[in-house]
Amino acid sequence: MRLMNTETLELEEFSDAEVPEYAILSHRWGSEEVEFSHMISNAAHNRRGYSKIVRFCEISQSKGFKYGWVDTCCINKGNSSELIQSINSMYKWYAKSTICLAYLPDVSPTMTEIGDSEWWQRGWTLQELIAPKALEFYNADWDYIGSKHELHQQIHQITGISPDVLNGASPSECSIAQRMSWAANRITTHTEDRAYSLLGLFDVSLPMIYGEGSKAFLRLQEEIIRKSDDHSIFAWRHGFPPTPRARCGLFATSPSAFKACQDVVRAPAVLSPKNEFSMTNQGLAIELALIPYSMQTYLAILNCGQRNSPWKRLGILLEKLSSGSHYARVCIGHAAVVSIYLPQLQTWDYQCHRVYVRQELQESSTKEILENRQQTFVLRNVDVHGFGVDDVNFATVASRDDRRLASRDPHLMQIPDGLYGTAGVFYLRPEEWYYPDNPLRWLKLGFNWNFEPVCVLGDSSSMWGAHSYNLAKDRKSFHRAVAGEVSERARLFQNEWIMRDDLATLDKKGWEFLKGSKEGIDTSVDTLSVHVSIRPEQLAIASDLTDPAFPSCSVWVVDIRGRRPPREKHRYGPSVKGSVCRFATCICCLALCYWAEKQ
Repeated sequence: MRLMNTETLELEEFSDAEVPEYAILSHRWGSEEVEFSHMISNAAHNRRGYSKIVRFCEISQSKGFKYGWVDTCCINKGNSSELIQSINSMYKWYAKSTICLAYLPDVSPTMTEIGDSEWWQRGWTLQELIAPKALEFYNADWDYIGSKHELHQQIHQITGISPDVLNGASPSECSIAQRMSWAANRITTHTEDRAYSLLGLFDVSLPMIYGEGSKAFLRLQEEIIRKSDDHSIFAWRHGFPPTPRARCGLFATSPSAFKACQDVVRAPAVLSPKNEFSMTNQGLAIELALIPYSMQTYLAILNCGQRNSPWKRLGILLEKLSSGSHYARVCIGHAAVVSIYLPQLQTWDYQCHRVYVRQELQESSTKEILENRQQTFVLRNVDVHGFGVDDVNFATVASRDDRRLASRDPHLMQIPDGLYGTAGVFYLRPEEWYYPDNPLRWLKLGFNWNFEPVCVLGDSSSMWGAHSYNLAKDRKSFHRAVAGEVSERARLFQNEWIMRDDLATLDKKGWEFLKGSKEGIDTSVDTLSVHVSIRPEQLAIASDLTDPAFPSCSVWVVDIRGRRPPREKHRYGPSVKGSVCRFATCICCLALCYWAEKQ
């Protein structure tokens, strides 16, 4: 380590085992700073920054320090290997100093507010604030302002850094997201230095490659996860591409993405027991608990939360790509990070999956986005033994959600982002339930965990009852649920039927279960005398839940057509003739009884 003698202002070198106590300078670089080449050529006196070095040495000497360290002249920047070693060692050098003097030349003796100084805005001064055990601030005239300990509340307001860290606690006690947030509003001359200035804060080392731009910050994050399993590194909220629903990787592109993460803390694993992740040739591999959120998109629960909210967890949105277990991070609307209550999480249909996320992704074309984006059914045609679309009543999830508006199209069933499973139910009017030629009375539509369309349909006997597959406990509960009242007796919008994979094997009485594929459903149901067709189509729809950035979208179009059931041979002939004969027989019997009484 190279130090400056505070008496002679000459540079001296020491091995790591022989380094004496020293003071260290923190400052904002200005014009004509004294560099190493100026010191060894005796040209330092002619530089504007020389007076700053002299004053630093005088104060250090008055405090009893024979040696001091100044970054401008104690590092030979012409030697690339020494520069790399110095940058990787900088945090350690500030931490091992006995005292650090922070010089604020833009704070005049008459100023009482130090928060406007450029010193708080620079990237390199973050580690110079945190690392030293003792730090003193000086104004433009080198007058003492106060110490880090004395000013810790004011510094906390300026920087967002935890008061505990300012008073000596290790930064490693804070989450990765919190530490990144401290650098979110800081700037550096070189883009790469936004990453290099954080090496010591995360106790990692990197080779310096000036010219790589924002890739330096990507390399920093990859190095951090080699030694940390903290999920908060993925909880950044800002910096998404401007294209609507554009895809990106799990890593942020700069510290600015973490500017809203001051309160993000680590949390115990709850849903996903494995807290490990690593870089592979398929991208970043991580096991997460996934919950359906929007078409082809899942809410991935992270093992982190918010300070003072231990009952909450944070989640990010991952869109499933066409290739196997590969996903990409997306932002839907303003939902970059979603906060969820733990009791709510434990009742949802989640599955733990190992997912792979590549950092380098091509921007999604509009066509690719629209093919997957809508959890929407459109009832286009109903022709069931004299009943049409206008004879059908709807009960949709969207109309029950107080936070979102229902669709303006009465034949549209749309699941708002954040909900999953059931889209809605349509049913015939009660006065039309007992037509013998039409056993179909209701049909429930939704998507399973893999976003494949699911259709459950049944006759009047399965509409309500005690079983879990009934829509309600009784007729009164059904009508209350349709009107928007939520109760345990009304199972209209519960997802058990939609999300379960074993329904096809159950003993079904009066109802049928149809599970589709990515291509849809196209099948006949003999027990209910109908043919069901559900196909994806590109349509322009009018809905308050539709993203205005897309004039049309891919939705699922539903067609229901009746099939005339085979008639049983009957001694009274066809059904109408049989009814007339039975009525005539009853009249004859009554007439005979009346005649017998008269006799």
